[in-house]
Amino acid sequence: PEGEILYHQLDSAFRSIRQGEDRIRKNLALGVGELSIGVSTTLCKYVLLPYLQTYIRENPYVKVAISCKSTYETMADLENGTLDIGFIGEPEKLAHLEFHSVQEINDIFVATKEYLTQLEKKLNITNPLQKEDARTLLSHSTLLLLDKNNITRQYIDKYLLLQDIIPEQQIEITTMDLVIEFAKIGLGAACVIGNFVEKELQEGTLVRLPVPSPIPSRKIGFAYKKQANPTVSMKKFMELLLDGENRNSLK
Repeated sequence: PEGEILYHQLDSAFRSIRQGEDRIRKNLALGVGELSIGVSTTLCKYVLLPYLQTYIRENPYVKVAISCKSTYETMADLENGTLDIGFIGEPEKLAHLEFHSVQEINDIFVATKEYLTQLEKKLNITNPLQKEDARTLLSHSTLLLLDKNNITRQYIDKYLLLQDIIPEQQIEITTMDLVIEFAKIGLGAACVIGNFVEKELQEGTLVRLPVPSPIPSRKIGFAYKKQANPTVSMKKFMELLLDGENRNSLK
Protein backbone atom coordinates (compact mmCIF):
# COMPACT_ATOMS: atom_id res chain seq x y z
CA PRO A 1 0.00 0.00 0.00
CA GLU A 2 2.81 2.43 0.81
CA GLY A 3 4.35 1.78 -2.60
CA GLU A 4 1.01 2.39 -4.30
CA ILE A 5 0.66 5.74 -2.54
CA LEU A 6 4.23 6.72 -3.53
CA TYR A 7 3.62 5.60 -7.13
CA HIS A 8 0.54 7.84 -7.53
CA GLN A 9 2.44 10.81 -6.09
CA LEU A 10 5.47 10.30 -8.32
CA ASP A 11 3.47 9.48 -11.45
CA SER A 12 2.25 13.07 -11.85
CA ALA A 13 5.75 14.39 -11.16
CA PHE A 14 7.32 12.16 -13.82
CA ARG A 15 4.56 13.12 -16.24
CA SER A 16 5.45 16.79 -15.69
CA ILE A 17 9.12 16.03 -16.28
CA ARG A 18 8.34 14.20 -19.53
CA GLN A 19 6.15 17.10 -20.70
CA GLY A 20 8.97 19.52 -19.91
CA GLU A 21 11.48 17.43 -21.83
CA ASP A 22 9.11 17.17 -24.80
CA ARG A 23 8.67 20.94 -24.81
CA ILE A 24 12.42 21.54 -24.69
CA ARG A 25 12.96 19.13 -27.59
CA LYS A 26 10.29 20.90 -29.64
CA ASN A 27 11.77 24.30 -28.83
CA LEU A 28 15.24 23.16 -29.88
CA ALA A 29 13.85 21.69 -33.09
CA LEU A 30 12.06 24.95 -33.91
CA GLY A 31 14.94 27.15 -32.77
CA VAL A 32 12.95 28.83 -30.01
CA GLY A 33 15.05 31.10 -27.83
CA GLU A 34 15.81 34.63 -26.69
CA LEU A 35 18.56 37.06 -27.62
CA SER A 36 19.27 40.49 -26.13
CA ILE A 37 21.54 42.87 -28.06
CA GLY A 38 23.02 46.19 -26.97
CA VAL A 39 23.99 48.63 -29.72
CA SER A 40 24.26 52.36 -30.38
CA THR A 41 21.59 53.99 -32.51
CA THR A 42 24.14 54.71 -35.25
CA LEU A 43 25.53 51.18 -35.51
CA CYS A 44 22.04 49.74 -35.29
CA LYS A 45 20.83 51.73 -38.29
CA TYR A 46 23.88 51.58 -40.54
CA VAL A 47 25.44 48.20 -39.73
CA LEU A 48 23.33 45.88 -37.60
CA LEU A 49 19.96 46.06 -39.38
CA PRO A 50 20.90 43.97 -42.45
CA TYR A 51 22.33 41.23 -40.21
CA LEU A 52 19.29 41.41 -37.96
CA GLN A 53 16.92 41.08 -40.89
CA THR A 54 18.69 37.92 -42.06
CA TYR A 55 18.86 36.47 -38.55
CA ILE A 56 15.14 36.96 -37.85
CA ARG A 57 14.25 35.45 -41.21
CA GLU A 58 16.36 32.38 -40.48
CA ASN A 59 15.34 32.14 -36.80
CA PRO A 60 11.68 33.21 -36.65
CA TYR A 61 11.07 31.68 -33.21
CA VAL A 62 13.83 33.60 -31.42
CA LYS A 63 12.63 36.57 -29.38
CA VAL A 64 15.07 39.42 -30.06
CA ALA A 65 15.37 42.45 -27.75
CA ILE A 66 17.36 45.50 -28.91
CA SER A 67 18.70 47.99 -26.37
CA CYS A 68 20.05 51.21 -27.92
CA LYS A 69 22.80 52.52 -25.66
CA SER A 70 26.31 53.92 -25.85
CA THR A 71 29.27 51.58 -26.13
CA TYR A 72 30.22 52.08 -22.48
CA GLU A 73 26.68 51.45 -21.26
CA THR A 74 26.49 48.32 -23.40
CA MET A 75 29.81 47.06 -21.99
CA ALA A 76 28.57 47.59 -18.43
CA ASP A 77 25.37 45.66 -19.17
CA LEU A 78 27.38 42.81 -20.70
CA GLU A 79 29.56 42.54 -17.61
CA ASN A 80 26.46 42.63 -15.40
CA GLY A 81 24.88 39.84 -17.43
CA THR A 82 21.82 41.84 -18.51
CA LEU A 83 22.74 41.60 -22.21
CA ASP A 84 23.82 38.61 -24.32
CA ILE A 85 25.74 40.44 -27.04
CA GLY A 86 26.93 43.99 -27.61
CA PHE A 87 27.56 45.45 -31.07
CA ILE A 88 30.18 48.13 -30.36
CA GLY A 89 33.18 50.06 -31.53
CA GLU A 90 36.35 48.41 -30.24
CA PRO A 91 37.31 50.09 -26.95
CA GLU A 92 40.88 50.50 -25.71
CA LYS A 93 40.24 48.22 -22.75
CA LEU A 94 37.96 45.19 -22.93
CA ALA A 95 38.22 44.08 -19.29
CA HIS A 96 36.10 40.92 -18.98
CA LEU A 97 34.76 40.86 -22.54
CA GLU A 98 35.58 38.97 -25.71
CA PHE A 99 35.57 41.10 -28.88
CA HIS A 100 35.31 39.94 -32.51
CA SER A 101 35.82 42.47 -35.29
CA VAL A 102 33.27 42.59 -38.13
CA GLN A 103 34.49 45.54 -40.20
CA GLU A 104 36.64 48.68 -40.18
CA ILE A 105 35.25 52.20 -40.16
CA ASN A 106 36.86 55.52 -41.01
CA ASP A 107 36.16 58.89 -39.39
CA ILE A 108 36.15 61.94 -41.65
CA PHE A 109 35.15 65.60 -41.56
CA VAL A 110 32.49 66.78 -44.01
CA ALA A 111 30.63 70.00 -44.81
CA THR A 112 28.66 71.54 -47.64
CA LYS A 113 30.64 72.88 -50.58
CA GLU A 114 29.33 76.37 -49.83
CA TYR A 115 30.45 76.24 -46.19
CA LEU A 116 33.93 75.08 -47.16
CA THR A 117 34.29 77.70 -49.93
CA GLN A 118 33.25 80.55 -47.63
CA LEU A 119 35.62 79.34 -44.91
CA GLU A 120 38.55 79.18 -47.37
CA LYS A 121 37.82 82.73 -48.56
CA LYS A 122 37.53 83.99 -44.99
CA LEU A 123 40.89 82.46 -44.03
CA ASN A 124 42.53 83.27 -47.38
CA ILE A 125 43.43 79.62 -47.95
CA THR A 126 44.41 78.73 -51.49
CA ASN A 127 45.69 75.17 -50.99
CA PRO A 128 43.68 73.35 -48.31
CA LEU A 129 45.59 70.13 -49.04
CA GLN A 130 48.66 71.54 -47.38
CA LYS A 131 49.05 70.30 -43.83
CA GLU A 132 49.06 73.72 -42.13
CA ASP A 133 46.12 74.98 -44.19
CA ALA A 134 44.12 71.87 -43.36
CA ARG A 135 44.87 72.41 -39.66
CA THR A 136 43.79 76.05 -39.95
CA LEU A 137 40.51 75.05 -41.63
CA LEU A 138 39.55 72.65 -38.86
CA SER A 139 40.66 75.04 -36.13
CA HIS A 140 38.41 77.82 -37.47
CA SER A 141 35.43 75.63 -38.36
CA THR A 142 32.34 75.18 -36.25
CA LEU A 143 32.79 71.50 -35.47
CA LEU A 144 29.69 69.34 -35.19
CA LEU A 145 30.54 66.52 -32.80
CA LEU A 146 28.83 63.78 -30.86
CA ASP A 147 28.56 64.27 -27.09
CA LYS A 148 31.58 63.59 -24.88
CA ASN A 149 30.28 60.25 -23.56
CA ASN A 150 30.41 58.75 -27.06
CA ILE A 151 33.38 56.54 -27.95
CA THR A 152 33.62 58.15 -31.42
CA ARG A 153 33.84 61.62 -29.86
CA GLN A 154 36.58 60.52 -27.47
CA TYR A 155 38.53 59.02 -30.36
CA ILE A 156 38.29 62.26 -32.37
CA ASP A 157 39.17 64.42 -29.36
CA LYS A 158 42.45 62.48 -29.07
CA TYR A 159 43.12 62.97 -32.77
CA LEU A 160 42.52 66.74 -32.56
CA LEU A 161 44.79 66.95 -29.52
CA LEU A 162 47.60 65.09 -31.29
CA GLN A 163 47.23 67.39 -34.32
CA ASP A 164 47.31 70.48 -32.10
CA ILE A 165 43.86 71.53 -33.34
CA ILE A 166 41.82 73.67 -30.95
CA PRO A 167 38.44 74.41 -32.58
CA GLU A 168 37.06 77.90 -32.04
CA GLN A 169 33.50 76.60 -31.71
CA GLN A 170 31.91 73.21 -31.12
CA ILE A 171 28.32 72.02 -31.20
CA GLU A 172 27.56 68.76 -29.42
CA ILE A 173 24.82 66.56 -30.89
CA THR A 174 23.42 63.31 -29.51
CA THR A 175 23.16 61.15 -32.66
CA MET A 176 25.15 60.66 -35.85
CA ASP A 177 22.02 61.15 -37.96
CA LEU A 178 21.55 64.66 -36.55
CA VAL A 179 25.24 65.44 -37.00
CA ILE A 180 24.89 64.58 -40.69
CA GLU A 181 21.66 66.57 -41.09
CA PHE A 182 23.15 69.66 -39.39
CA ALA A 183 26.14 69.47 -41.73
CA LYS A 184 23.82 69.29 -44.76
CA ILE A 185 22.21 72.62 -43.86
CA GLY A 186 25.61 74.32 -43.63
CA LEU A 187 25.83 74.62 -39.87
CA GLY A 188 29.47 73.57 -39.71
CA ALA A 189 32.02 70.83 -40.36
CA ALA A 190 30.83 67.49 -39.04
CA CYS A 191 32.89 64.58 -37.83
CA VAL A 192 31.13 61.49 -39.17
CA ILE A 193 31.88 57.90 -40.05
CA GLY A 194 32.74 57.96 -43.74
CA ASN A 195 31.04 54.62 -44.42
CA PHE A 196 27.71 56.19 -43.47
CA VAL A 197 27.79 59.25 -45.77
CA GLU A 198 28.83 57.60 -49.04
CA LYS A 199 25.55 58.61 -50.70
CA GLU A 200 25.89 62.27 -49.67
CA LEU A 201 29.49 62.36 -50.90
CA GLN A 202 28.56 60.81 -54.26
CA GLU A 203 25.67 63.24 -54.75
CA GLY A 204 27.77 66.23 -53.69
CA THR A 205 25.46 67.13 -50.82
CA LEU A 206 28.53 66.99 -48.62
CA VAL A 207 32.23 67.24 -49.42
CA ARG A 208 35.16 65.86 -47.51
CA LEU A 209 37.44 68.26 -45.68
CA PRO A 210 41.20 67.77 -45.89
CA VAL A 211 42.93 66.83 -42.63
CA PRO A 212 46.55 67.42 -41.61
CA SER A 213 47.14 63.68 -41.12
CA PRO A 214 44.92 60.67 -41.94
CA ILE A 215 42.63 59.62 -39.11
CA PRO A 216 43.44 55.97 -38.24
CA SER A 217 40.64 53.55 -38.99
CA ARG A 218 38.76 51.79 -36.18
CA LYS A 219 37.08 48.41 -35.77
CA ILE A 220 33.49 47.59 -34.94
CA GLY A 221 32.21 44.19 -33.96
CA PHE A 222 30.42 42.24 -31.28
CA ALA A 223 31.38 41.53 -27.69
CA TYR A 224 30.17 39.13 -25.04
CA LYS A 225 31.22 38.24 -21.53
CA LYS A 226 34.33 36.10 -21.17
CA GLN A 227 33.77 32.56 -19.94
CA ALA A 228 30.07 32.89 -20.73
CA ASN A 229 28.30 29.84 -22.09
CA PRO A 230 26.72 31.11 -25.34
CA THR A 231 23.20 29.90 -26.02
CA VAL A 232 22.23 28.39 -29.37
CA SER A 233 20.59 31.72 -30.29
CA MET A 234 23.81 33.60 -29.50
CA LYS A 235 26.00 31.21 -31.48
CA LYS A 236 23.82 31.48 -34.57
CA PHE A 237 23.88 35.26 -34.41
CA MET A 238 27.65 35.44 -33.91
CA GLU A 239 28.28 33.05 -36.79
CA LEU A 240 26.09 35.22 -39.02
CA LEU A 241 28.22 38.27 -38.23
CA LEU A 242 31.52 36.57 -38.98
CA ASP A 243 32.68 35.29 -42.33
CA GLY A 244 33.64 31.64 -42.68
CA GLU A 245 37.35 32.31 -42.19
CA ASN A 246 36.84 33.95 -38.79
CA ARG A 247 34.21 31.61 -37.37
CA ASN A 248 36.86 29.32 -35.94
CA SER A 249 37.79 32.09 -33.51
CA LEU A 250 34.49 31.47 -31.71
CA LYS A 251 35.47 27.94 -30.77
